[in-house]
Amino acid sequence: MKRSRSILLALACAALAGLPGALLAQQAASNEGQKKPAQIFCNAKKAGQLCNHGTADVLKLSGAKRERWTQLVNRYNQRVEEASKELLSEAKSLLSAEEYAQVVTWLDRARNAELNRLLAEK
Repeated sequence: MKRSRSILLALACAALAGLPGALLAQQAASNEGQKKPAQIFCNAKKAGQLCNHGTADVLKLSGAKRERWTQLVNRYNQRVEEASKELLSEAKSLLSAEEYAQVVTWLDRARNAELNRLLAEK
């Protein structure tokens, strides 16, 4: 059940991030034979937040296009941060302590490493 939740979270985050299927396939192909997958989702941030340099590298962006991409990713990550805080704030009064604790684990930054591994497997 935890694996299906992780897969569902990965798919939802990929859809929200607007990452096309081709990007996922390209990223996975580029990681074949490597132990550490490229960071699409930033391991240092909350679940679902994208990695500026990792995604730009996968997309092979440079110059002004890379700078613009970084701005877009920063804005996206800020919105994810705000939405996560709002969700937790409202969930605290709605859910039991056990349910709330489960939701908190979904937003843990460790999920990003799991998402990156899942993307590398595809």
